[in-house]
Amino acid sequence: MKRTTSEGGFTLIELIMVIVILGILAVAVMGKYQNLQEEAKEAVIKGIAAELTSASKANFAKCTVNATSADCVQITSTTSCNSTAVKGLLTEDGGASFSNNNVGCTGGAGSSGNCTLTKDGHSAKARVFCTN
Repeated sequence: MKRTTSEGGFTLIELIMVIVILGILAVAVMGKYQNLQEEAKEAVIKGIAAELTSASKANFAKCTVNATSADCVQITSTTSCNSTAVKGLLTEDGGASFSNNNVGCTGGAGSSGNCTLTKDGHSAKARVFCTN
């Protein structure tokens, strides 16, 4: 039998270079992944704030049509942003914290104030419309 002296395969140097290149790519991808997580957390709190603003506008419209309706949630300038009335406008608060300040509408019915929502170190403001 005849033996050949050259056998197929990779050298140790080639394998080490592939591992180093994969390591560099992994570090680059992890940095981008971290940014995506923070952007997603910020998007969540902005989405909750937008939902509260939209729900508040809808509530104001309902109360304008029929202030005595059971669906009408009375919001005044002294209503706390952290109150059940404000939180009740949302279908789900997503675990957000609401500021303890009052809504602070200055012009009566139809005027608006701001409530600050916070979650995972990110915050957003929602406009809340007063009904009277």
